[in-house]
Amino acid sequence: MPYMLEVQRLTDVFVHVGYMAMVCRTKLAMAQFYAHYNPHMPPINASTQWKSDTHVTPHSSVRFVVRVYDDEELTVPGFGALHAEEKMAADSLT
Repeated sequence: MPYMLEVQRLTDVFVHVGYMAMVCRTKLAMAQFYAHYNPHMPPINASTQWKSDTHVTPHSSVRFVVRVYDDEELTVPGFGALHAEEKMAADSLT
């Protein structure tokens, strides 16, 4: 069964943003993908109910939830693209 990451933004409650453009064969593989790009965050696993801690950035607060992939449209760029965008934004401030 394939898995993906749902992206949720925190307002007063968590609101669905979209699904990340990455699909893995297992929950564990998806958790490892998340951990690779977020070594500063606690891991996603069964004890966290497959949800990340909330990432707080200057622009928003988001979390990631492992979900079963069932042909949903994957509209959120993968972590590699997101990290590149953040670096470009940070470089433009200097």
